[in-house]
Amino acid sequence: MIKISKKNKKNGYFYIAHGEKHVLEAVKSLKSIKKFEPDSHATIVTDSKDSLDPFDLIINRPNMGGYKSKVEYMNLTPYEKTLFLDADTFICGSCDELFEMLDYFDICMAQAPAEMQLKHFKPPHKPIAGCVPCNTGVILYSKNRTKDFLELVSKSYACAPDGFYKNHPNKHKSEQLCFQYALMHSSVRFYVIPSIWNMRTDFFVNIKGAVKIVHGRGPKFEAAIKNVNRNTRNRCWHPQRMDIVRTMK
Repeated sequence: MIKISKKNKKNGYFYIAHGEKHVLEAVKSLKSIKKFEPDSHATIVTDSKDSLDPFDLIINRPNMGGYKSKVEYMNLTPYEKTLFLDADTFICGSCDELFEMLDYFDICMAQAPAEMQLKHFKPPHKPIAGCVPCNTGVILYSKNRTKDFLELVSKSYACAPDGFYKNHPNKHKSEQLCFQYALMHSSVRFYVIPSIWNMRTDFFVNIKGAVKIVHGRGPKFEAAIKNVNRNTRNRCWHPQRMDIVRTMK
């Protein structure tokens, strides 16, 4: 089922979510956007057959699942300028200004706080010291200028081994490493955006300025949303406390 809004937007928010838990998270995330941007346009790719208000466009894919869905479906965005958001994001302020970045760059992401290396790829991929992937929970991209790049991401996903995490050998492949590999072998204009646009609550993070997008889940996530902007000076985030532990002038 596809629901199409009469609104026609060049800029929009894009979600990919499967299963009731993730779909409900995506709805909550979009509602947080609507508080600041009530006229914003949003699309979701999902296996749900529900109407899913307040989404403007619903693209149904019945057999989707896992991180591969993100790799496969990002090219379905109907927008010229797209801000992709993981379902477990919460918006704390207007993100409208972020779309202006695509006047100068093709794709923008924040650096991943967790260390991962390209050495986890199968040969002939080679590790590069200091090459830290970006987190793919928030991706700003131009649809028309990233088609070849997204195709390369999909191809690199096929080369990545399962369960690359040392402590979780049976877990999923990493689409973050696939994006990093594609960036290294692509001509797209790429920019690393600050952590305020993708503030991961379950890692130690240095923050400067008002956080616009909080990214995480768990029983203390609501506390994180409340505490992250208690002040907007340079500060350190403590994931166990879900709070600011040090503020610098």
